[in-house]
Amino acid sequence: MHPFLQHFPDTKKQELHELMQLVAQVAPLETPSYYDGKNKEGKQVSNPTIGFGTYMHRYADGSMGPMFRLGISSNSVGFSIYVLGLKDKTSLKERFATVIGKAKVTGYCLQFKKLSDLNASVLLEFLQFGLIESNA
Repeated sequence: MHPFLQHFPDTKKQELHELMQLVAQVAPLETPSYYDGKNKEGKQVSNPTIGFGTYMHRYADGSMGPMFRLGISSNSVGFSIYVLGLKDKTSLKERFATVIGKAKVTGYCLQFKKLSDLNASVLLEFLQFGLIESNA
Protein backbone atom coordinates (compact mmCIF):
# COMPACT_ATOMS: atom_id res chain seq x y z
CA MET A 1 0.00 0.00 0.00
CA HIS A 2 1.04 3.57 -0.60
CA PRO A 3 2.78 5.34 2.33
CA PHE A 4 0.17 8.16 2.31
CA LEU A 5 -2.41 5.65 3.49
CA GLN A 6 -0.75 5.49 6.92
CA HIS A 7 -2.44 8.83 7.67
CA PHE A 8 -5.93 7.33 7.39
CA PRO A 9 -7.98 5.03 9.65
CA ASP A 10 -7.41 1.30 9.13
CA THR A 11 -11.07 0.87 8.23
CA LYS A 12 -10.62 3.17 5.22
CA LYS A 13 -7.20 2.13 3.92
CA GLN A 14 -8.28 -0.68 1.59
CA GLU A 15 -10.90 1.38 -0.23
CA LEU A 16 -8.54 4.37 -0.46
CA HIS A 17 -5.94 2.03 -1.94
CA GLU A 18 -8.52 0.82 -4.49
CA LEU A 19 -9.40 4.41 -5.37
CA MET A 20 -5.72 5.22 -5.93
CA GLN A 21 -5.47 2.21 -8.25
CA LEU A 22 -8.49 3.46 -10.21
CA VAL A 23 -6.85 6.87 -10.63
CA ALA A 24 -3.73 5.09 -11.90
CA GLN A 25 -5.88 3.35 -14.54
CA VAL A 26 -7.17 6.60 -16.01
CA ALA A 27 -4.04 8.71 -15.46
CA PRO A 28 -1.01 6.46 -14.95
CA LEU A 29 1.47 9.35 -15.03
CA GLU A 30 -0.16 11.27 -12.17
CA THR A 31 1.90 11.21 -9.00
CA PRO A 32 -0.09 11.38 -5.76
CA SER A 33 0.59 14.08 -3.19
CA TYR A 34 -0.54 14.31 0.41
CA TYR A 35 -2.34 17.26 2.02
CA ASP A 36 -2.70 17.14 5.79
CA GLY A 37 -5.72 19.48 5.82
CA LYS A 38 -4.03 22.18 7.90
CA ASN A 39 -3.89 25.87 7.08
CA LYS A 40 -0.81 28.11 7.31
CA GLU A 41 -1.34 28.49 11.07
CA GLY A 42 -1.44 24.72 11.56
CA LYS A 43 -5.19 24.61 12.23
CA GLN A 44 -7.06 21.57 10.89
CA VAL A 45 -9.46 23.00 8.28
CA SER A 46 -10.23 19.89 6.20
CA ASN A 47 -9.77 16.14 6.19
CA PRO A 48 -6.40 14.80 5.02
CA THR A 49 -6.50 14.29 1.26
CA ILE A 50 -4.52 12.44 -1.38
CA GLY A 51 -4.28 14.74 -4.40
CA PHE A 52 -3.62 14.17 -8.08
CA GLY A 53 -2.90 16.66 -10.85
CA THR A 54 -2.40 20.38 -10.31
CA TYR A 55 -3.82 23.75 -11.20
CA MET A 56 -3.24 27.27 -9.90
CA HIS A 57 -5.69 27.91 -7.08
CA ARG A 58 -6.75 31.34 -5.85
CA TYR A 59 -7.01 31.31 -2.06
CA ALA A 60 -9.45 33.40 0.01
CA ASP A 61 -6.69 35.91 0.81
CA GLY A 62 -6.13 36.50 -2.93
CA SER A 63 -2.82 34.64 -3.15
CA MET A 64 -2.24 31.96 -5.78
CA GLY A 65 -0.59 28.58 -5.45
CA PRO A 66 -0.58 25.06 -6.83
CA MET A 67 -3.42 22.81 -5.67
CA PHE A 68 -4.51 19.30 -6.55
CA ARG A 69 -7.10 18.94 -9.29
CA LEU A 70 -8.57 15.68 -7.95
CA GLY A 71 -8.52 14.81 -4.24
CA ILE A 72 -9.53 11.66 -2.40
CA SER A 73 -10.44 11.90 1.27
CA SER A 74 -12.15 9.85 3.94
CA ASN A 75 -14.57 11.24 6.48
CA SER A 76 -16.75 9.92 9.30
CA VAL A 77 -19.47 8.63 6.94
CA GLY A 78 -17.46 7.47 3.95
CA PHE A 79 -15.40 9.10 1.22
CA SER A 80 -15.22 12.24 -0.86
CA ILE A 81 -13.64 12.80 -4.24
CA TYR A 82 -13.04 16.48 -4.94
CA VAL A 83 -12.64 17.97 -8.41
CA LEU A 84 -11.15 21.43 -8.05
CA GLY A 85 -10.65 24.20 -10.55
CA LEU A 86 -13.82 23.58 -12.55
CA LYS A 87 -15.08 26.60 -14.44
CA ASP A 88 -18.62 25.23 -14.64
CA LYS A 89 -19.88 24.26 -11.17
CA THR A 90 -22.89 22.42 -12.64
CA SER A 91 -20.99 20.00 -14.90
CA LEU A 92 -20.30 17.26 -12.33
CA LYS A 93 -23.85 17.13 -11.07
CA GLU A 94 -25.41 17.29 -14.55
CA ARG A 95 -23.13 14.62 -15.95
CA PHE A 96 -22.86 12.13 -13.08
CA ALA A 97 -25.58 12.53 -10.43
CA THR A 98 -28.12 10.18 -12.02
CA VAL A 99 -25.67 7.51 -13.23
CA ILE A 100 -22.89 7.18 -10.63
CA GLY A 101 -24.88 5.12 -8.11
CA LYS A 102 -25.67 5.69 -4.45
CA ALA A 103 -23.82 8.98 -3.93
CA LYS A 104 -24.25 12.72 -3.61
CA VAL A 105 -22.75 14.83 -6.39
CA THR A 106 -22.21 18.55 -5.80
CA GLY A 107 -20.54 21.23 -7.88
CA TYR A 108 -17.08 19.96 -6.98
CA CYS A 109 -17.48 16.74 -4.98
CA LEU A 110 -18.64 13.14 -5.06
CA GLN A 111 -19.63 11.82 -1.63
CA PHE A 112 -20.34 8.15 -0.99
CA LYS A 113 -20.33 5.60 1.80
CA LYS A 114 -18.44 2.73 0.11
CA LEU A 115 -17.02 1.92 -3.30
CA SER A 116 -19.51 -0.87 -3.87
CA ASP A 117 -22.30 1.76 -3.88
CA LEU A 118 -20.93 3.21 -7.15
CA ASN A 119 -21.19 2.17 -10.77
CA ALA A 120 -17.57 1.18 -11.47
CA SER A 121 -17.43 2.25 -15.11
CA VAL A 122 -19.06 5.62 -14.33
CA LEU A 123 -16.58 6.12 -11.47
CA LEU A 124 -13.70 5.65 -13.92
CA GLU A 125 -15.32 8.22 -16.22
CA PHE A 126 -15.74 10.59 -13.24
CA LEU A 127 -12.04 10.24 -12.33
CA GLN A 128 -10.98 10.81 -15.92
CA PHE A 129 -13.21 13.87 -16.15
CA GLY A 130 -11.74 15.22 -12.92
CA LEU A 131 -8.15 14.80 -14.00
CA ILE A 132 -8.11 15.16 -17.74
CA GLU A 133 -11.24 16.55 -19.33
CA SER A 134 -11.85 19.27 -16.74
CA ASN A 135 -8.24 20.41 -17.08
CA ALA A 136 -8.98 22.38 -20.25
